[in-house]
Amino acid sequence: MVVIQLLIYVLPGIFYFKLRREGSIDRLGLKPTPPDRVYIAVLAALLLFLISTGFKLAYLRLGIYESRFAQYAAYINISTFSDPGDILYMVITFVLIPAISEELIYRSIIFGEYMRDGYGTFIAAAASTLLYALLHIGLQSLPLYLIIGAVLCVVVRITGSVLMSMVTSIVFGLCDVFTENYVTALAHSDYTALVIFTVISLFLLVAVLFFAEAERLYFVLGTSGEKAAGTKHARRRYKGAAAFGAPLTDRSHLRRDLRDRHRCFFYIAGQRIRPDMSCAENAA
Repeated sequence: MVVIQLLIYVLPGIFYFKLRREGSIDRLGLKPTPPDRVYIAVLAALLLFLISTGFKLAYLRLGIYESRFAQYAAYINISTFSDPGDILYMVITFVLIPAISEELIYRSIIFGEYMRDGYGTFIAAAASTLLYALLHIGLQSLPLYLIIGAVLCVVVRITGSVLMSMVTSIVFGLCDVFTENYVTALAHSDYTALVIFTVISLFLLVAVLFFAEAERLYFVLGTSGEKAAGTKHARRRYKGAAAFGAPLTDRSHLRRDLRDRHRCFFYIAGQRIRPDMSCAENAA
């Protein structure tokens, strides 16, 4: 398993460095970020974990769920995780290596290159997410991995660093690995309805916290002039960030005029705007 992952992800990375030569490290987007941005990375991980749990419960109830750890049951004890060696193997194989290697390929290279070439956030995210989901073979897991890929792209775009998407992947992977048996047991228990209600409630709560923090970071990005992820110049910002970061008079105008606010918020796509114009003027 480890060898296969290294062949799939390391070799393309080596070719990328060979082709790009100079400046390859700087293009990976592995720059450090303020500590407060770890919060949204953890929220994204919890959001993905709850979504993944929802898929598992649905598939288990339908009788079509197949654990990705089942093929390794002959080699490691996945029922109790009593052996420290088994725990270390699971963490390295199913958490650390995928989190680091997949983020380097799909978010650093693919998503980053599309952004630098001016395709915009939607196209860059769609390309990297589709490739990410298709590599995880199986139609059953395709919808889940499409959601995971999209959320990870959002994390990179908001925080400006692939390190934060790695944090999201690691936290999500740890939760997913060590709750596998508990979710399976609860799905076949007498408390299934309560479990489903709890998962949905937690999902709504975490989703609200996630989007609230995302809006706050958009505002910080718009007001500070910070360089956006995947761009070469600080003046290339989210249009949504420019809307939230417009002068106070413009923001007051947006609160009074709901239609204009929606039009400005639509520009969250990530295309360029006129930085010398107000949000209302750009929307027009």
